[in-house]
Amino acid sequence: MDKQKLARILGNHAKYLNGDEGGERADLRGANLYGATLRGANLRGADVSHNNFILSASLSNYSIYFYRDKHGVRFTAGCRRSMTIEEAREHWSEKNRLRWSTQTIEYGKRQLAMVEFLIAQARILGWPVDNTDGEES
Repeated sequence: MDKQKLARILGNHAKYLNGDEGGERADLRGANLYGATLRGANLRGADVSHNNFILSASLSNYSIYFYRDKHGVRFTAGCRRSMTIEEAREHWSEKNRLRWSTQTIEYGKRQLAMVEFLIAQARILGWPVDNTDGEES
């Protein structure tokens, strides 16, 4: 997918999320996003099914997206964007509990389980997830 088309889709998706006129839910089903930059993109509610560049997991109305772009692999969850694997693990570690939207140990464990699930799925797809900073080698 070319940069302009992706920028238009993500721009319209941002409008959709804000309830602005001209907004439209992002349809990235099966899109080839190789070489794309997704840093800072809010993918909440986007259709990312059948896509080998974006993975998602959801629990109780909360979604975590794990994406691969030209900068490596990153997590996006709620207002937290472009987190490396280590940053995601750190964010949902128990010592950061006061920063979570739901401050229970169970919540953190569930979020970490989603992170680890997404990493395992990415590993199956051959993503560069064993480099802890998330950068492609």
